[in-house]
Amino acid sequence: ANDDEMVLGYNGTTTGTIGVNGTTSMNITTTDVTFTGNTDIDGALAVDGNTTLGDDNRADAVTVNGGLSQTGGQQVRFSGNVDATNGLDVTNADLTVGGTDGTHFTVDDVTGNTAIDGTLAVDGDARFNGNVDATNGLDVTGNTDIDGALAVDGNTRLGGDVGIGTNVPNVSLDVDGGLAIRPPDEITITQDNVTVDPGDRSFLRIDSDSTPANRTIVLADGDEGGQILVIQCIASARPAVSQNFMQNKIVLQQQNGIELLMSEQNHAFTSNKRLENRDNLYLIWDEANSYWLEIGHTDF
Repeated sequence: ANDDEMVLGYNGTTTGTIGVNGTTSMNITTTDVTFTGNTDIDGALAVDGNTTLGDDNRADAVTVNGGLSQTGGQQVRFSGNVDATNGLDVTNADLTVGGTDGTHFTVDDVTGNTAIDGTLAVDGDARFNGNVDATNGLDVTGNTDIDGALAVDGNTRLGGDVGIGTNVPNVSLDVDGGLAIRPPDEITITQDNVTVDPGDRSFLRIDSDSTPANRTIVLADGDEGGQILVIQCIASARPAVSQNFMQNKIVLQQQNGIELLMSEQNHAFTSNKRLENRDNLYLIWDEANSYWLEIGHTDF
């Protein structure tokens, strides 16, 4: 052997102490090396093969006073729990946890995306400075406080009371502030008997082309029982003159708007509803009887 190298080919058991001082390295060529007691390594330990530290006895501990580094294309795997009291830094590599393929919890080192195949339990505050993407849904079983904006692109189901502007909602939806219902783009009616579908809207602004004076429209069915619908006519007024022979006077009327006919099957009106400039009609969808019921009507 070289002067700075010690070769051990002994296959027995050594119960004493092997001391290597200076810069001398120890090259162990036997198949397996087992240390049953405590082992202190003050320098570098290079292992070309499988290494097991400790056994199933939780009293066995591996303590690293300095840094623990892994180089090369292989992975560092832990079959038991990993307690990182002062943090766990994984640089330039993905962090994968769980299963033989390590796909239960994955953090991509380039994008920072985190994939969790299972349940995430947070006992305390959870803070997100960016967007939260829940492609397959997000289930929250406890109270949720949101101080910033909440944008949901998809269906949302809330099992408890929802408070907006209040932390103590007393009904299903408790709003401490204003409630605005935005309309879609304005609808222009250019012929009679046009079907207008409210969809999931509650406010429609409808215009008319004034020929004839009032265009007739038919409302499609509501999407859900109890759906509220406000229809506002925004057609500009077109003066029309009529003569009342009984009272011997001329009446100046404003014509140019829309008209909902009481004869339609899903219109539960006591009379035709004529809406002209600035007029509003307030309706609610009766799902049990499949028709729109009038709540109110303002006639300017």
